[in-house]
Amino acid sequence: MDGNIGIGGDPAALLVRIGSLVSPRGSLLLVEAAPHDVHERLHVRFDDGRGRLGMPFPWARVGVAALRRTAAATGWQPGEHWSVGERHFLELKRSAGSQPAHRRHQG
Repeated sequence: MDGNIGIGGDPAALLVRIGSLVSPRGSLLLVEAAPHDVHERLHVRFDDGRGRLGMPFPWARVGVAALRRTAAATGWQPGEHWSVGERHFLELKRSAGSQPAHRRHQG
């Protein structure tokens, strides 16, 4: 996911959803621009380059440290982390039988 972990404004919900689609031993590769511990939710708008703005929609910015915490809380195990220039990569892994904590407690 190239910077799209923030789509919808709720990275935890997105990781839970992806977890339901990925094999129990699957993995996910995230590309993030923020190396520092940022975790913010906001509304953004597309700019068409001619001064016209689209409708606001929810987005989130999540740095690697915050992403590791969010991943662990949603049933993912943080794997390798590396950087190339200004781009930061984080591998997330599923382990057999892993489920997010809030999912396990549902009746």
